[in-house]
Amino acid sequence: ETTTNLLGTTLVELKRHPETYARVRADTGLIPALVEEVLRYNPPVQIIFRHTTADVELGGTTIPAGSAVMPILASANRDETKFANPDVFDIDRKIDFPLMSFGQGPHFCLGNYLSRVEAKAALEVAMERFAQLDVISDEIHWIDSYFARGPHTLPVRFKAA
Repeated sequence: ETTTNLLGTTLVELKRHPETYARVRADTGLIPALVEEVLRYNPPVQIIFRHTTADVELGGTTIPAGSAVMPILASANRDETKFANPDVFDIDRKIDFPLMSFGQGPHFCLGNYLSRVEAKAALEVAMERFAQLDVISDEIHWIDSYFARGPHTLPVRFKAA
């Protein structure tokens, strides 16, 4: 599901950023940077659920041990202290630290590598086989979830290469 949502969201972002689509079509070596920027900008997992194991002070507020917390990964990936112009989609962005898209620490998603490899491979094949990939609607219907993010349906027109 994560890879499916990542691929769908990547196509949405390519529609929204046609200049990026043109660059990636011309240079498929940019696909890994494209995948990383989609993971940062509009990740397939938006939030996670955790419980504190000890009292934690955050922003001047104490969160007691045993409390349910819901970190918003998508927000962390737009942290203006870590990213210049965080609300701008930019595949030239240099990211020299782990994104929060797959969590961190002992709960870091082991499938993150597989998801990245699958997305990269699918995009490489799509760019090779199709001269044109167009999302044919400006109205995107997103899955009904506060946890995950991806298009529910995504009508796409392909033109063979």
